[in-house]
Amino acid sequence: MKEYDILDAAAKVLATVRDIPVVLDHEEEGIESPRFFASLVDVASQSNLRLIYHDCTLHITYFAPKGQTDTEELYAIKDGVKDAFVSGMTVGDRYIKFTSVSAEIAGEDADIIYFDLPFVYYENIPEDTPKWLIEHIYDHGHNMNY
Repeated sequence: MKEYDILDAAAKVLATVRDIPVVLDHEEEGIESPRFFASLVDVASQSNLRLIYHDCTLHITYFAPKGQTDTEELYAIKDGVKDAFVSGMTVGDRYIKFTSVSAEIAGEDADIIYFDLPFVYYENIPEDTPKWLIEHIYDHGHNMNY
């Protein structure tokens, strides 16, 4: 899975919650509120010779229109997003199961909702990927005089 595919799938899920524009983290800012902003943090590490472990968090932020915050509407959006993602989402031919879905209302006017959706997945390393071999080991400055 590629990061853009995950963000694009999240944008499609958000579109089922409300008809509100979704801005992905690589797109330009400046879209008027209300809007969703989605970004992804992916910490990848090689698990073994042919497997990469991805520890990810999908961050979604909802920006309500300034000065027009309706508390009931804000909580309806908060609940709608949590309900839409709590069972996971499909990305291409894969399925992401979120570890949890957390939401927090913040901002000076309580007009921003922050969502954090952590998940993990594994990715196969293609067979034709070259293996790295250590050719030389250098020991800088350690003269042990045995």
